[in-house]
Amino acid sequence: VRTGRPEERIDFPCPDAGFGGGALALSPSEGLVLFSYFSGQSEESYRLISAGPQLRELGSCPYLFGEAASYAFSSDEQLMLMALPHILYSLGAGPSAGGPVWQSLP
Repeated sequence: VRTGRPEERIDFPCPDAGFGGGALALSPSEGLVLFSYFSGQSEESYRLISAGPQLRELGSCPYLFGEAASYAFSSDEQLMLMALPHILYSLGAGPSAGGPVWQSLP
């Protein structure tokens, strides 16, 4: 993250279920960094990081079953929404919509 300050770094352990890839996104104010990632086994997660004045983790979630998560911030950036669609195939069960996960921000 380039903040105009000396380079900063924050490290996270590799998730137990593995790491298939991820992406970084900034909130509209650029004060928050969202690191969304997936296991490669139909599981998604995120880590939310404050971009200043020092990098620090604000929230995260364990891997959740599903694919193609979408994220949004409330207009005041006090809430972040993770919408994670998923489909269950167990004993012939049909599609089932995944519910959103709200992360309250400190």
